[in-house]
Amino acid sequence: MCRSDTFSFPMEAVNNVLGQNRLSRKAVIYFSHKFSGAKLKEISERFNMGESAVSQASRRFAQHVEKDGNLKKVVKELEGMLNLSNV
Repeated sequence: MCRSDTFSFPMEAVNNVLGQNRLSRKAVIYFSHKFSGAKLKEISERFNMGESAVSQASRRFAQHVEKDGNLKKVVKELEGMLNLSNV
C-alpha cells in the first residue's frame, strides 16, 4: 500500500472477516496507521477522531492482537490477503 491509496484497501474485506463492529473499525485504524504511511491527521480526519485517539486505538489493538492468538492469526491472514507491507 502506498501513500496515494491510503484508504483504498477494502474495508469490506476487514468487515467480512471480523464482522462490522468495533473490533473491525479498530483493525482498519490499526492497518491505516501501520501500513498506509498517512499522517495521524489524515487518519484522524478519515475516522472522525483526534490524532492521539488514532495512536491510542492502534496501540491498544496491537496489544489485543498480541494477547489473543486467534486474533493474531486473523490479522496475519488479513495482512496477506490485503497484500500489506510496512511503508
